[in-house]
Amino acid sequence: MFNRGRILKQPEHEASGRIGKNSYYILSVDVGRKGCETVCCVFKVTPQPQGPSLKSLVNIVPIDNEHFGD
Repeated sequence: MFNRGRILKQPEHEASGRIGKNSYYILSVDVGRKGCETVCCVFKVTPQPQGPSLKSLVNIVPIDNEHFGD
């Protein structure tokens, strides 16, 4: 049941034309250790004139077996 929520119907793979001039993206990384998968979540934030900003999860990118700097 939990994994069903991990599938996005229309993920954004690059910055889209659907973003306003004041909107921006935030990356959130959950670093997997000792054989676990690292996952990067991409959120789009659209500020509103009044009230809180609209936040949407637009992509989930798994990162497997990556080595950063040797």
